[in-house]
Amino acid sequence: MIYKEGHGNYGHCWIEGDGATFWVYVMDGQSKYGPFSSLSDAMSEFSRYCL
Repeated sequence: MIYKEGHGNYGHCWIEGDGATFWVYVMDGQSKYGPFSSLSDAMSEFSRYCL
């Protein structure tokens, strides 16, 4: 499931997760960060790259 999408200096980015584990994708999906165990942790990482 996609939780948040945005654009920034690193292109299209989004947060994907299954409710328990979350991943942050940046640079149109070329780079992936995670896993994060909470959406708030994923949002913190997301905000470093994207709006």
